[in-house]
Amino acid sequence: NQDNQSDVVVSSSDTNNICIFIGNGNGSFAIPPTIHSTGIDSNPCGISIGDFNNDNQSDIVVVAYNTNNIIVFIGYHMIQSQNPTTYSTGIGSLPLQIVSGDFNNDAQLDVAVVNTGTNNLGIFMGCGNGSFEEQIIYSTGETSHPVALCMNDLNNDEHLDIVVANSNTQSLGIFYGYSNGTFSSMILYDTGNYSWPNDVIIDDLNNDNNYDIAYVDYGTNNLGIFLGYGNKTFANVMIYSTRDGSRPLSLVSGDFNKDNRIDIVVANYGTNDICIFHGFGNGIFILFEIYSTGDGSLPSMITIADLNNDSYLDIIVANFGTNNVGIFYGLNNDSFDTQITYSTSINSKPLWVSVDDYNNDSYLDLAIANSNLNNIEILLGNGRGYFTNQTTYSDGPSSTPKCLAVGDFNKDNRLDIVVASYSANNIAILLG
Repeated sequence: NQDNQSDVVVSSSDTNNICIFIGNGNGSFAIPPTIHSTGIDSNPCGISIGDFNNDNQSDIVVVAYNTNNIIVFIGYHMIQSQNPTTYSTGIGSLPLQIVSGDFNNDAQLDVAVVNTGTNNLGIFMGCGNGSFEEQIIYSTGETSHPVALCMNDLNNDEHLDIVVANSNTQSLGIFYGYSNGTFSSMILYDTGNYSWPNDVIIDDLNNDNNYDIAYVDYGTNNLGIFLGYGNKTFANVMIYSTRDGSRPLSLVSGDFNKDNRIDIVVANYGTNDICIFHGFGNGIFILFEIYSTGDGSLPSMITIADLNNDSYLDIIVANFGTNNVGIFYGLNNDSFDTQITYSTSINSKPLWVSVDDYNNDSYLDLAIANSNLNNIEILLGNGRGYFTNQTTYSDGPSSTPKCLAVGDFNKDNRLDIVVASYSANNIAILLG
């Protein structure tokens, strides 16, 4: 909402919507959140944010797992939005996670999605007006079942590369990008026997100015790290336990203790908690602290932002089991406060949460994909740590939104939202 305060977006799989929590600027968020439906049985499972229509407003893209599509919500001032536009990801594709970036260096935002049902990576090139070209697909391997992806320039050629987590073939796959928006064939890195890589991130974990890859392994309860050399090669994987039975689902990196070294926080679905690994700046990590997300919470996704403008990173968690978003506010003593929760509606099953300023008031807000309600829910923040004014937006019947991406897709300086609709086998665009 362009108020210079962080907001948060969350996906709820059981309620088939996304929720946006508008930030108050002090770590709190407006209540109730804004909710956008992603459609009946859409099962939204992921979110990404960007300005897809070049209007300087945040837009949101959501993955709808059950409807096999992505959904784009184009945003405009104060969290109103147009009806979402959907793009098919293919019959039986079951799109699971989505990101946005400029893959062909044309200054227009594009979208990438992993299709777990058809075992491929899908690329939608953006036209700069909020619309996208038809999907281009790259195979991730037969029976690979890709479940997550991330992007950055891994080989220092100024082109975005994509890393995919292949849960069924126990591997990470790297697609190196070219200047024209095409990608190389996949290069595989083994994650080990009995592994099930479920999420992946890219960051410089050892301060050598080359990007590294970290992932969480649901099958063996581990955090894995590949240190990169910046030339398409990586060191052997280093493994850190997230504890027996933890079943890690999501991870994010940031400097939580202000020592200029990257740390990692992991969301553990099996033990209902988050665990923080402190980095030493040389690629080595140590399990530092564990925080409960509540009995039966089943945390499914984690992200970070400074929600209350105190210069300390806060942690935001989508709690699938207890139908809420949990916030751990960072303190100045290298620790976090006890979790504060915001409800995402009864039986909403939030799967994804995204943080951005959706109403241009300079405060961060929250957007949530409610997988069981087929909608997107928005909570507006006030910049002081509180969220109010819940609004919902439909993702379409049977959509099951699982992931969101946000950006200005139509170059109107307003953020738009694209949603991956798992059950509808498409992506949907909601212009802001």
